[in-house]
Amino acid sequence: MLRRVLAIGLLAAHAAPVALVAQAGSRAQIGPASPPFRESAAFVIDPPRVGPIAIGMTIDALYEQVGRDRTRLVDEFQEGLFGPVLHLSVEGGTAPPPALVVGIRPRDTGFFVGGVLVHDSRFSTSDGIRVGIRLGDLPRVAWPAMEHCEQGPCLVLRDQGLTLGLEEPAGVDLVRGDIAPPGARVRTIYVWGAPANPP
Repeated sequence: MLRRVLAIGLLAAHAAPVALVAQAGSRAQIGPASPPFRESAAFVIDPPRVGPIAIGMTIDALYEQVGRDRTRLVDEFQEGLFGPVLHLSVEGGTAPPPALVVGIRPRDTGFFVGGVLVHDSRFSTSDGIRVGIRLGDLPRVAWPAMEHCEQGPCLVLRDQGLTLGLEEPAGVDLVRGDIAPPGARVRTIYVWGAPANPP
C-alpha cells in the first residue's frame, strides 16, 4: 500500500523524466550551510507535516527548505512504471540513509510532495510515535486491526494521517485483521495526509 500511495501513475514514457529533471534543477540551489535539522522542531511529525516538509508543497519549495544537497532523486520503478521519489539524508541519522523518502506527485503546475516515509527514529509525533518504539510503550490504548501493506504488516491510523509499518516480535506472526501485540515495534512511519483523511 505504501508504494501504491507513493506511485504517481502513468506518465509519458520520455517526457516525464525530462520534465522532472528540469523541475528538480530549477531555482533552488541551497548549499550545505542550510540548517533545517538543527532545531528539535525539525524532527516533529505533525501531519500533514514532517519537520520542515509539508504534503502538498512544491518540490522546489522542499529544496528551499531542506537544501538540495541533502536529496537524491531515485526512480523506484513501481509496478513497471516511472516512480520518482526523493531520498533525503539528515546528519547524525539513527538508520542507514535515507532518513526520509519523499513521494512525488505531478500536477499541471509542477511536482509536489505526495507523502513522506520516515526511517529515522529522531522524528516523532507529539504522543511519542517514532521508529523503533514498542506499541506497548505508547500511551494509545486502542489500535486498529492490522492490515497488510506493500512492505509487510502495518497499522493505518486514519485519525492521525499515518501508516505504521511493523516489525514482528520474535516468534510472533502478525496476521491481517488481528490486533497488534504490545511487543510489535514501529519499523517505518508513512505520513500521507491530514488526520481523518483516508490514504
